[in-house]
Amino acid sequence: MRNRLSIDVESTQKERIAYAAALHGVPLSLYVLEAVEMRLRAETDVPGALAGSLKAYARTGLRAAEDAAWADSVAEQP
Repeated sequence: MRNRLSIDVESTQKERIAYAAALHGVPLSLYVLEAVEMRLRAETDVPGALAGSLKAYARTGLRAAEDAAWADSVAEQP
């Protein structure tokens, strides 16, 4: 089972990503997924680095703030 992930980006960012994906001959979603996987591999090369980052992220309340902002944005849509 695959889970869906969506992010909000500026239109200029989306255009740049779509252009780069086209240059590589892959769909935009695959290009983004490969970029995220590459970053995760780089960050998890250091043992425990990702786990520590996730704990710090949860402690700051940033996750809760992002979830609340997403809920507000969805509620505002017609």
